[in-house]
Amino acid sequence: MKKLFWLMSVIAAFTLAACSDGVPKVDDPNHPLDAKGNPISGLEFLKMYCVSATANKDCIRVNRAVSLNSDKGGLPKGW
Repeated sequence: MKKLFWLMSVIAAFTLAACSDGVPKVDDPNHPLDAKGNPISGLEFLKMYCVSATANKDCIRVNRAVSLNSDKGGLPKGW
């Protein structure tokens, strides 16, 4: 019985470790925060946390916000 309990606790620990990818939760993708709660740019957030976690929903949201914000600006010369 002790072996079964030990085995179940090891499986639970590995499952919880696999679910955590180390990416902080992002409330506003236009103004992400680092793990300590300090403001960070979207590109820095992607470089720091999303290199290996490309399927993370917060990484996708920040990437989309960075892409949309990079298109902002004035018209090029000649318009």
